Amino acid sequence: MKLTRLLLTTLLLLSGGTFINAQETKCTLKINQAPELRGFRLGMTWEQVKNRAPRIELGTQDEFGHSKATLYKRSLKEGEEESFQ
Repeated sequence: MKLTRLLLTTLLLLSGGTFINAQETKCTLKINQAPELRGFRLGMTWEQVKNRAPRIELGTQDEFGHSKATLYKRSLKEGEEESFQ
């Protein structure tokens, strides 16, 4: 009984360690290598975003300098709505 319990506990710990180790991989992409999504990508300046979607709505900045932007189809330039289907 004790040997079975010890064996099961050992297997559980080993399998858990493998699972935790597998989750530690980090993305190695730099911002300039990030994929583009419908004309937007990480690292774009506000001017670049406004050029793509002139009527985009920008919220106020928090104490960390982050702000939230809301993008609707109507925010895009005339004729670009098709790219968001």
